[in-house]
Amino acid sequence: MASNIITWGIIAPGRIAHEFASAMAVVEGATILAVASRDSERGQRFAERYDIPVQYQQYSDLLSDPAIDAVYIANPHRFHFDTIRAALTANKHVLCEKPLTVTEAQSKVLFDLARSRKVLLMEALWTRYLPVWQAIQQHLTNKTIGDIIEVTSSFGFEIPRDNNDRLLNKALAGGVLLDMGIYPISLSTFISHSPTTVESSSVVIGPTGVDEQVTGVLHVGNTPCHFSCSFVSALENNFRLTGTKGTLEIVAPFWAATQYRLTHGNSQPHTFELPHEASGFEYQIRAAVKAIVFGHTQEPQNTWADTQQVQRIMDTILSRAGVDYDFAPRTP
Repeated sequence: MASNIITWGIIAPGRIAHEFASAMAVVEGATILAVASRDSERGQRFAERYDIPVQYQQYSDLLSDPAIDAVYIANPHRFHFDTIRAALTANKHVLCEKPLTVTEAQSKVLFDLARSRKVLLMEALWTRYLPVWQAIQQHLTNKTIGDIIEVTSSFGFEIPRDNNDRLLNKALAGGVLLDMGIYPISLSTFISHSPTTVESSSVVIGPTGVDEQVTGVLHVGNTPCHFSCSFVSALENNFRLTGTKGTLEIVAPFWAATQYRLTHGNSQPHTFELPHEASGFEYQIRAAVKAIVFGHTQEPQNTWADTQQVQRIMDTILSRAGVDYDFAPRTP
């Protein structure tokens, strides 16, 4: 780092990258220096909108820029592995959109590389850093609702039927579990740092060969966690924790939550509102910046072990359903 400011480059300025760029306006100690897009017009529009001074058409040009400390990667899942590997090889810190990779086997290769290069590698699971979810963690630490006895969550919408869209395209690692299901699974493991197993799962595979509906029961420690995700129907999109002394409900959409509802004993539910400062991505960006400044290769609230556990769960569910990707072999 040439200064106290962490300089960022953005790779693939699609929809989700706008959330990252808009959040940067409220983050101190960091700035976006460059954007790389293979669609030069898209890259130019993005750069102009967020006052980004440098625009590249080739990802390799951005990665070879010595002025850039870290990269945010937001291209389709299929390409995460190769893009992250190139960034780590260029000694850039990396924040990459979820899922970090398509399989656990891929992520292990990258974690070994990040360790050898002594740079940060972090999966962008922004939900974990939101004020609502930080408050939930504090309630669980304080045992506000006693011991957790059950968790239920869902994430589902009826998406447009475009077989070429990345969501339904198997060649791009499409499918509901990697795109939506990762949220209820990740947050179920986040509430209790206990070993997690897949008790049962049901997968509906669509005409393009990707999973379009998934339901499952996980055991996080001794706690059953029921989840569902869907491309074909709108679900409740909330997250509910039932304890021995009450309940906590993260109000829909739980992955972008600004509200949660606490019911303690026989009392009336009380709703707490914790709005985002900007897009909501600002909290994970600050965590990444702090980790870089302190020389960490892992972010403490979202470690490599956390990422691998969630990937192992998704590997198990998809493997049982016969959903495999030729370009991303799984761990034997």
